[in-house]
Order: sequence, then structure tokens, then C-alpha cells
Amino acid sequence: MVSAIIESERGMAIDEIRQIVTAVVISEPLADRLGVAARSAGLHLVRHYKRAGKILEISGTIYPADRVSVAFQLKRNIV
Repeated sequence: MVSAIIESERGMAIDEIRQIVTAVVISEPLADRLGVAARSAGLHLVRHYKRAGKILEISGTIYPADRVSVAFQLKRNIV
């Protein structure tokens, strides 16, 4: 995982990762590199790796739509 690499390089544990997922249209130069049709659908994932509220690293990746899925699980603590 990217977080393990960051922790190893920085010598500190990451306590929060914020992920932003955005639908995109894949540009022609990137489509060629990914082996998909230009202007096809994709997802852009941006991750903020944090420690004590401070950003240590930001990464961004674009995935073709047929090569990624995103799942969310929401829980409530009911007392």
C-alpha cells in the first residue's frame, strides 16, 4: 500500500486518509497509455495522507471505468 511506503519514508504513522472520487472523461494522451478509447469514462481518485491533521502526501490516480470499483460502508453507533 502507498500508506506503508509513506510511513517508511517519513518515519511516522498515518492516522487519516481522505479519498476524493470524481468521474472524468479520459483524455487522448492518457487513453493511449491506459489502452482505452479517448473520451471514455474513468474515475479520478485523489488521496490525502495525514498525520495529526497535517497532509504528508497527496496522490492522484485515474482509472478506466471498467478497472475500478469504489465501495462505501457507513456505520452508526446506536446507543
